[in-house]
Amino acid sequence: MSETQEHRTIVEISDEQVKAMKAQLKDAPVLFEWTTRVTTDKFHQGINVFLSSILGGVFFIASYDPGSLSNIFKFLICFGVGWMCWAFLHYLVCAPVIYHYQLTTLGIRYTRLEDIPESAYSVVRKLAYVGIGVCIISVFIFGPFAFVGAGGMALMAFNFTGFEKKKEEFTALFYEKGKVALHPTKRWIKMRADVSSFAFYHEVNCRPEESDFVLAAILEFADGYQLVDEI
Repeated sequence: MSETQEHRTIVEISDEQVKAMKAQLKDAPVLFEWTTRVTTDKFHQGINVFLSSILGGVFFIASYDPGSLSNIFKFLICFGVGWMCWAFLHYLVCAPVIYHYQLTTLGIRYTRLEDIPESAYSVVRKLAYVGIGVCIISVFIFGPFAFVGAGGMALMAFNFTGFEKKKEEFTALFYEKGKVALHPTKRWIKMRADVSSFAFYHEVNCRPEESDFVLAAILEFADGYQLVDEI
């Protein structure tokens, strides 16, 4: 089927209809559910360490004073700046996430929860206050150069003072007709209904060893959906 022909089959749906369907999905009985944990791959973990090291290194090189004993303090401060950058990337941008999915005939409702121990949140909050102090002190040690990055890092550290675990809720709606595709890695499943709203296009995560069961359940209860190779 050509793109033009496929476009003609797309059903226009209003925001009010989407809201009504989400409200119905909230109370729909659960027919199948699963939980999966998504972690950052080693490649992105390496990038986090690399970027943090570069940031701390740039600060140290720019402020290095040959023969001065203050270089020791500058190194410690730059190490702290690099650590804050790594903590931001690791715990906020690339933190492991736990997804819990509940499948119904109307769609899928699920929660997203960052999988970080509560002790880690407590440590990060305390170190954030230390980081703010380090950034302030760096202004006096580095001089005007510190305002280039220390101010931004201080604001970042301030955000960490209220760092806590948050659970978010999402929905993936079904419609009369749609397509389902399993990713080659078997780590997620794509779903797209022939509807104009993005509320009917979604990706759900799963464990590779459970992907066949999850896929079979979606095809069973999402009446009118067909399995395809790619979406």
